[in-house]
Amino acid sequence: MSLQEEDFQHVEITTPMIQYCNKIKDRLDMNRTKESSIDTEVGIMGELVFAQWMYGDYMRGNTLSEIRDNFGQVDFDGRYEIKASAHKFSWKLHLPVRQDYAEKRKPLYYIQVLFDTDKPVISVYTNAMIIGYCSSAMALDREPETMGRVTSFKCYLTPFSDLLPMSDFRELEGGYNG
Repeated sequence: MSLQEEDFQHVEITTPMIQYCNKIKDRLDMNRTKESSIDTEVGIMGELVFAQWMYGDYMRGNTLSEIRDNFGQVDFDGRYEIKASAHKFSWKLHLPVRQDYAEKRKPLYYIQVLFDTDKPVISVYTNAMIIGYCSSAMALDREPETMGRVTSFKCYLTPFSDLLPMSDFRELEGGYNG
């Protein structure tokens, strides 16, 4: 069975989530290539959205000290790496795993969060969707390639259509059912 749009998990972006992200985003100095002015915000919000969906609490694992302590590590529970992007939804999109990051961290699963927007901003009106997930082995079972206009690094690219539905993930991993 192939992933369908009805498999996507929609998570409400709340005002407190936006306020928290805005409060901490300038206090995080991530030493990596940034391709967009909102890369840090997208990454933080992706983790907040996943924590809200998985644990029923967007702050789970997301205090400023927890985020800093977790730099260079797998995002949640040593198991889940959140890949977040802000683009208008299309089946042509991929879950990207940077080749250099894949050599440094080995999550059990990669989870794709998409902020469905055509503007470089995330607000309470932005549609936040958890598209799907894949195992680390599945994500890395392809040749790395450049991603569109980004040529400073290569990525393993898993098409959205190849991802597994989050309902299966919930059954597999448990978590909040609110």
